[in-house]
Amino acid sequence: MRKIEKATASLAGLVLLAGVLSGCVGSGGSSAISGMKADPDPGAVTPPEMVLREDSVEALKHDRRTSGLAYVGVWASEEAGCRKMDQTAFEGFAVITPTSIRQPDDTCTYQQASGQGGTFSLKASCEANGAKSERTINITMVNQRSLLIQNRTDRPGTTMIRCHLQE
Repeated sequence: MRKIEKATASLAGLVLLAGVLSGCVGSGGSSAISGMKADPDPGAVTPPEMVLREDSVEALKHDRRTSGLAYVGVWASEEAGCRKMDQTAFEGFAVITPTSIRQPDDTCTYQQASGQGGTFSLKASCEANGAKSERTINITMVNQRSLLIQNRTDRPGTTMIRCHLQE
């Protein structure tokens, strides 16, 4: 019986220690242990600014807090896509500025998004392979680091993560 009590006490101590250590990261992402800022998605980084296209840089540097446009940014369906941005052709990305959206198959422009909360509709004029079209692109913010983009209402959307500029 004594062994069980000692084992339980040891386990409780480990659980308590794990809880204390997990609480050592502040709400701003800074670590109380090392004093360093934690990267929200360390693998979701783009190549350096000097090799990115102009719209990618604009989207990455956009001040979303001031504009209120949470969906503006560079997005990829997986971390590896962030590292490929503007370097090689691949599926599953969106570069969204306050007036344009670039995706693998087309580039679109829009005037203003409508929406409430975390759901937005963009009435866009798009061009792909020389053909022009009009469509509505729906964006739902899942959280600050991911969104769901739907290019056609008859197809499911694609969930993407926010990419960050390599520092």
